[in-house]
Amino acid sequence: MIIKAISLVEIAFILLVSITAYNNYKTGFKNGQTTNYGNLKEYPLLTNFTLNSAKELLTFNKHITMDQLFRESFWKNFAAAIDMFKNIISICPDATWQKEKKIFYMAYHTLLFLDYYLTIPVSSFHPLLPYTIVEPDQLPPEAIDDVFPDQFYPRNEMQTYIAAAREKCEKLIMQTPAEKFSERWIRSNEINRHGLCPAVVTDYNLLEILFYNLRHIQHHVGQLNLLLRQTANIAADWIAQSE
Repeated sequence: MIIKAISLVEIAFILLVSITAYNNYKTGFKNGQTTNYGNLKEYPLLTNFTLNSAKELLTFNKHITMDQLFRESFWKNFAAAIDMFKNIISICPDATWQKEKKIFYMAYHTLLFLDYYLTIPVSSFHPLLPYTIVEPDQLPPEAIDDVFPDQFYPRNEMQTYIAAAREKCEKLIMQTPAEKFSERWIRSNEINRHGLCPAVVTDYNLLEILFYNLRHIQHHVGQLNLLLRQTANIAADWIAQSE
């Protein structure tokens, strides 16, 4: 079960309650007695809170570890990028999807690498929508790289693939043991196995490839939104966070 993160305002208030209670304790505050810090009644914000209340709040806060906060925040932002990508595919008119091949090729590239970078171990990578590495002189002008889809995939198949990748991403971020994030994400004998691994990421650890993957998808989401505006005069809305 995901624990809701405490806001900065709530954290600041907890600290205010705790510091006030501690200072009053140190200077002999008892039963409303005036201290060097004045009477507690001079702080109307605090009059409804006892030391036990502050203690309960602090106890709750202790259970929200940095690991939990990071995973939750990272997943919400990664999910938002995936959902923006999904929405671009959803709102793209059929006529535009069929005619503007660059949109399709870029969307496929984005999705394939999203899945690839989420696959641990890399040797188990089997894309739902297959591809072939094609020689540059055999590529159509709209292609963006040599990773070429085996066929023209309809939007509903792309959406099914996105949903599967989203589920894989959440599981990887939320369930991977913390110590695994510092391990190399790809083994040496896997680098050339699929023809997809850029040289720049071969020595990344798992956390680094996750950040790289997030930046990669958001980069192409921006490009796809621009293409959609130019060709169909529509664009997917910004998503701040997703669950």
